[in-house]
Amino acid sequence: MPRWKIIDGNEDPITDLTVIFRGDSVPDGFTKLERSQSGQRADLNKGGRGTFVYLCHSKDQSSGKAPISEIIAIFPERGEFVPSDYEVVRRRGVPANINTGTQGEIIYLCFKRSTTSEIIDLVVLFPRKNESLPYGYMKVDKSPLGYVADLNSTSGGTEVFLGYKKKVAGG
Repeated sequence: MPRWKIIDGNEDPITDLTVIFRGDSVPDGFTKLERSQSGQRADLNKGGRGTFVYLCHSKDQSSGKAPISEIIAIFPERGEFVPSDYEVVRRRGVPANINTGTQGEIIYLCFKRSTTSEIIDLVVLFPRKNESLPYGYMKVDKSPLGYVADLNSTSGGTEVFLGYKKKVAGG
């Protein structure tokens, strides 16, 4: 599978995020991030012997929700908190620990909404599988206090990062 992605032309902004665990159905109106750039299963717990965790996004423009403009990872056990203008990614209405089922620390993905600088696409990256960001994408690389934003941190699994693409101004 190529390490690049053909954009499907849908540059609508992402308006919501959720996670699903193994056995969960993808919620109506959401799309599951199924594979990484090299075709690996995009399990955010890859190799951590925990629950399979997949990120899903919605581009439902009729939801009345402002688009997502920023994504961060936070580590509560290291003293980090959800910033006041951010929301926590949830599963079935409950904040979703990305490290669920592992011996690793609690990790939450959080996002901010804004009508400027809208995120239009997401990718899951496994650097140890020689995956890199597609052109025009940025990586969620640091937490608010500067910790490396490895979504599999302290779980014993492979490094997992999230990448995103923002809508080009005027595009």
